[in-house]
Amino acid sequence: TAGITSLLFLKLARQWPTFAVSWENMERELAARHNPQKQNSLNLALKFKILSIVVMVFALVEHTLSILAGYFSALECANIRGDENIWATYFMLQFPGMFTHHNYAFWKGFIVQFINFLSTFSWNFMDLFLILVSVALAEQFRQLNHRLYSIRGKTMPDWWWAEARIDFNRLATMTRRVDSQISDIVLLSFSTNLYFICIQLLNSFKPMPNAIQTIYFCFSFGFLLSRTAAVSLYAATVHDESLLPAPILYSVCTESYSKEI
Repeated sequence: TAGITSLLFLKLARQWPTFAVSWENMERELAARHNPQKQNSLNLALKFKILSIVVMVFALVEHTLSILAGYFSALECANIRGDENIWATYFMLQFPGMFTHHNYAFWKGFIVQFINFLSTFSWNFMDLFLILVSVALAEQFRQLNHRLYSIRGKTMPDWWWAEARIDFNRLATMTRRVDSQISDIVLLSFSTNLYFICIQLLNSFKPMPNAIQTIYFCFSFGFLLSRTAAVSLYAATVHDESLLPAPILYSVCTESYSKEI
């Protein structure tokens, strides 16, 4: 999964400069008309930081609990077998697919553990990336909706509605472009999350040998469900915000109605 994620982000990175320029141009055009307050920009930046910190800290806690749960299981197994090399037992229990076919060496175990660490954070970063893109796009629609709702019930000239139409079309075009750019990442994210949800449901039928295993399972499963729900809900806000202009258009007074509406 980590390899596929890296390839998809490398593919996106090749197109990112032109995409970033298009996004910047869109924001500049919208800002010129909507005049967003500096406080709103700070709030969006703060939201990005909070989301990033929360997701990555929770990912670190989950990975730490995973290591602790594996270590305590290896400790119990080593005590039963009378084996003094706990780390060898740990690596062979955690990565049986690797050390069933290859001789154990600490450096091999360390490398596999490091790759597992990178895989965990690349998986979490993929979901975080989708959340942040959704938040940014929804915020642009929210600015347009705020402008539309501010004139509800008022008579506005044709040029004002022409600007609103152009802004909405620009956002719709950007939404389609974002969808085409990250659709592969979205598919991988949901398929990976669904796979691990099924794995965790299967693991729930297994007895938990100690308290650490129980804590790790509950935290990991809860975090997985929460992260999957967050990706879905934040992505859904883009669609929800895009539908909000409709009530304004339906409530336009007769005097303001024109071909632009």
